Amino acid sequence: MARYQPEHKEQTRKRLVESAVTTFRREGVDSAALKEIMQELGLTVGGFYRHFSSKTELVQTALRVGLEQSVRRMQEVADGAGADGESTEWIEQVTTAYLSDPHRRSLAHGCVLAALASDLARGDREVKTVCEEGLRSVHAEVCRHVPAGSEQLAQKIWALLALELGGLLLSRMVATEETSAEILASCRGVVHSLLDVDRPKRRDSTTAPKGLGKRGGRRIGKSTRSLLPK
Repeated sequence: MARYQPEHKEQTRKRLVESAVTTFRREGVDSAALKEIMQELGLTVGGFYRHFSSKTELVQTALRVGLEQSVRRMQEVADGAGADGESTEWIEQVTTAYLSDPHRRSLAHGCVLAALASDLARGDREVKTVCEEGLRSVHAEVCRHVPAGSEQLAQKIWALLALELGGLLLSRMVATEETSAEILASCRGVVHSLLDVDRPKRRDSTTAPKGLGKRGGRRIGKSTRSLLPK
């Protein structure tokens, strides 16, 4: 019988988690079967238990990885935005990418919290603990880019995150592109007002921006594309 090297097991586990993150986002935790996740890797369900003791353990690991991916994508925006910590440009760039039509459409590869919101709300304490840790990491990353002296803005970061997450969820819950686009644009406008953006000089507003077409799309800059799933 062939013996696999330790690094082979580690690579298989990594592939398993990555496959689970995508499947959970696309189908939800309850609907995603272990058999389906393993078959996508060309493996059997029996092989699953060489890496995890239960589906719950896999969910916790996949959620942690999904949240880490979100933080990394946020960090990548800083380079594209040229953020220097003296303005809210970085936060605005992240918001524009998050509340965008491409992200709305990217259920299987987008924000793991938005994809699994209902599952997480009904999850056990262990799963919620992982969620809370990830949320605090996201909160800390955003706070790191709040300009010095902006204490009022720093106190509103949780509200800002809730608005972005809720806006994305609502945009995915409606049937028409038009309403979805209106929701995203409205939420972007409120976030920009929180950031005290010079509204008259910007194309975005609380109504659908000029760049919106029949499909509700919106052009995004090169710096914001790094936030979107690859």
